[in-house]
Amino acid sequence: MRLCRRRGSGCSGCEGGAYHHFSRDSSVGANLTLAFDIAAKLVALISFGGLMLSVIYEWAYFSIIGREYQRLAVAGDYLANAVEWLPAVLGGYFIMWIVHLVLRRTEHWLSEEEIVQSTSSPEGTRKLRRRPFVLMAYLFPATAIFSVMFFPPMVWPYFFSIGLSALWPFLVIYIFNHENARAWGTQLRPLIVIVPLVIFAVYFSGRARAYADLVSKEQGHSLLRSSGQQEPVLLLRSFSKGLLVKNAQSGQLEFVKWEDVRVLASDYFAGIGESLFCKWSGILCAASKSGVEPK
Repeated sequence: MRLCRRRGSGCSGCEGGAYHHFSRDSSVGANLTLAFDIAAKLVALISFGGLMLSVIYEWAYFSIIGREYQRLAVAGDYLANAVEWLPAVLGGYFIMWIVHLVLRRTEHWLSEEEIVQSTSSPEGTRKLRRRPFVLMAYLFPATAIFSVMFFPPMVWPYFFSIGLSALWPFLVIYIFNHENARAWGTQLRPLIVIVPLVIFAVYFSGRARAYADLVSKEQGHSLLRSSGQQEPVLLLRSFSKGLLVKNAQSGQLEFVKWEDVRVLASDYFAGIGESLFCKWSGILCAASKSGVEPK
């Protein structure tokens, strides 16, 4: 549809540049172009975030399992693992947006100085709002010492993650409430708060999963080698070059090349009927009790 707008009173038509020509189709096209551009950037951001989370998770996992096994992975293996992390990345971005809105709404969209000056005792309010930072400064070391003293290593990562998650947001808010950082801290605060928390959670989850795999007695798969030998195994990783498995009887880790694998069969559907905590962490699982008992 073409719309004509008169530029002068002496014009009698839409010829000779006397009228501005507006096209609804061109406006829609511009909006679509902008939407596709935003979508492309969003997909790239999500893909990059998923890949980085995959690298962090695998780096933490193999810091316990053994760095020599991580060297067997190629770039394609990390890209494949990134697909598994895409939901986590989307969830992280969504939580980041929600937390930002909640924080801003709770403070009535006011800055720290505006909140303090709006009270009858600004100095007392300033000290009161700083007290949580002092508490959090003691919470993380106390949590770390408590977990190391009274819990096995496979549980330590969760306590470290909880301690850092409690300390980090308050530390960031304390830093960016300074008047010199307030101008740009407001815009970057959600990213600076949420992104490290997601990285903490992924890193410590990788370490916790590694501990869980090392102590697990599961034998969720049956491996039939090309030589005809069959053995129960726990599948740890599937690489482009082969499989990383743990022998359910001896507990030894082994890398098996694809040419040495005839059949890899699943003995049961792992995780059915298990809690979310079990599926995420690999511990406190009922199915793990069905594995080979130690001699």
